Amino acid sequence: EDLAPQGVRVVAVNPGPVATPVLERYVAVRAAQDKISLEEARARHAAEQPLGRIPTPEDVAALVAYLLSPAGGHVSGQVLHVNAGALLAG
Repeated sequence: EDLAPQGVRVVAVNPGPVATPVLERYVAVRAAQDKISLEEARARHAAEQPLGRIPTPEDVAALVAYLLSPAGGHVSGQVLHVNAGALLAG
């Protein structure tokens, strides 16, 4: 609010689990523990998300691109979670 008159916007983008090599390693561990294929472990992990899929780096980038565009010019003072609809603990 203090910097808004100078045109400064503050927005935090908070990704949850995103389809990256780190998440892939986690899914691989789950597959080994559950003695299932990697594909089945991926499908199970996605099915556990409220939206039924895992956000991609492109999903996060699209949100950032929106925020940087004129269309996102009125968004400020927010924390935006990219988490496939998962509720936050706390």
